[in-house]
Amino acid sequence: MKFKEKYKMEPQTYDAYAYEAAMILFEAIRNTNKTTTEIIRYLTSTEFNSLTGKISFTPNGEVFGRSFGVFSVKDNNLFQP
Repeated sequence: MKFKEKYKMEPQTYDAYAYEAAMILFEAIRNTNKTTTEIIRYLTSTEFNSLTGKISFTPNGEVFGRSFGVFSVKDNNLFQP
């Protein structure tokens, strides 16, 4: 079933990121003995193919190879708060 049919609305800006985060975590749980240590080891040693492209994590858990930013618009100007 497609998103719009199921939820009666269009997907929002960050829905894909939330979905892929859940799918990556579920994959880590499925492929380990489910201890925190093993899940972290799996997450930090695997490259994942996700909705928004390949994603991996550094040993301290930061997303590797992607940049994110928060911007605002005021008076037709884009700025970082």
